[in-house]
Amino acid sequence: SGALNLTSTATTLILNGVNNSTSTGGINITDLTGITVNTATSVNANTGNLLLTAGTGTLTLSGTAALLSTALVDLTQDLISISATSQIGGTAGFAGSAATVVIDTNTATTTISIAGGTGSLLLPAASLDRVRATNVRIGNSASGAINIASATWTPAANFAATLLTLQSAGTITQTAAINLGARSLILRSAGATLATGGNTITNFAASQTGALSISSNSGLVVSNLTDDIGTVAGIAAAANN
Repeated sequence: SGALNLTSTATTLILNGVNNSTSTGGINITDLTGITVNTATSVNANTGNLLLTAGTGTLTLSGTAALLSTALVDLTQDLISISATSQIGGTAGFAGSAATVVIDTNTATTTISIAGGTGSLLLPAASLDRVRATNVRIGNSASGAINIASATWTPAANFAATLLTLQSAGTITQTAAINLGARSLILRSAGATLATGGNTITNFAASQTGALSISSNSGLVVSNLTDDIGTVAGIAAAANN
């Protein structure tokens, strides 16, 4: 029932399998120079939390690498490379879902690219489609600007099946439309402009320190929504996000 904690201070940590699947204690692995999970390898926390911190380095998921947990998967790094055949969240064989997957930046003001947008932490649509989670949060309260989509982004059904949170100390903008279907969306930022034609956004909440502009072709409902940080009651001005 104990947690498995591993810290490396050398060069990039190479993982060829970590299994805590008989425990609920979880897995916490840190190497601030980078972490690589080799192909055909799983890091399995079962029903415990799985935390990987690659610091200013790169978190690399090679080939069919899998990060498995039905609880929380929290990934912190400044650079990331996710194979189009890998898995984040859920159980073996691209099944099940994590309750929450968080993709954080390590260094303050690091910008984030979602689905072909501009930014340093690159999260292509094909990579995000490897995430299996009920709720997903991208960014944190110190992250830089987030830019979404070089072409219309429609996430896979297993990605943020219920709720997507985008969080930034900067702004959140888009280059092309986003189609979130029935998913709810929380924005936590210094200001957000999601006003490109063709958006499909339904339930929505925002905690903003600046201006907000949003449009949707579907019926937009301002709601009280809860993510891993807490509840946002509709559209709220905040001292921080």
